[in-house]
Amino acid sequence: MPRRPGESETEETEPQARGSKRSPARVVALLVVLAAAITFIVQNGQRVSIRLWFVTVQVHLLWLLLACVVFGVLCEFLIHRTVRSRWRSRRSRS
Repeated sequence: MPRRPGESETEETEPQARGSKRSPARVVALLVVLAAAITFIVQNGQRVSIRLWFVTVQVHLLWLLLACVVFGVLCEFLIHRTVRSRWRSRRSRS
C-alpha cells in the first residue's frame, strides 16, 4: 500500500483489532465479580445436614446451593423444551 506524504514507516496504517486491550472498567468489573465469588465460597463453606425422607447427609452448603442451581436450570430447560415442542406441533396442525 503506498504511503501518504508525511507518513513514516514506523506508523501503523491499519487500525488495531477491537478488544485487543482491556479497558480499566472491564478489569475493575472482573475484580469485583472475582471478589464476590471468593466471598460466596468462603461464607458458604460450613456443613449442613440434609434430611430427605429416611436419609440424612452432611454436605457443604456451597455444594448444596450449586446443586440447586444446576437442578433449577435443568428443570427450566426441560420445561421450555416441552412447551416449545407442543407449541410447534400445534402450529403445524393449523
